[in-house]
Amino acid sequence: MADTEMLNRRRVDAQGVAEYLGLSRSFVEKDRTTRKILPFIRIGRKVIYDLDLIDQALAAYAQGGPTLSSARRAQQRQRP
Repeated sequence: MADTEMLNRRRVDAQGVAEYLGLSRSFVEKDRTTRKILPFIRIGRKVIYDLDLIDQALAAYAQGGPTLSSARRAQQRQRP
């Protein structure tokens, strides 16, 4: 596989990011114009989403689960 093909696999349009996230295309397009949670690149009229940037943005919005500090406290309690 050529290097450009590998790069293009991680860059998709609104339909591609919708499929990747299991969302509707209209949700992705509304997000681009109102919420701006999902990062995108605009070149002229073309809108491109980088899936690596999408993953990073979603990680920043992650909620719940143990935090690093609470995980450390739990480990310290278990030690004799």
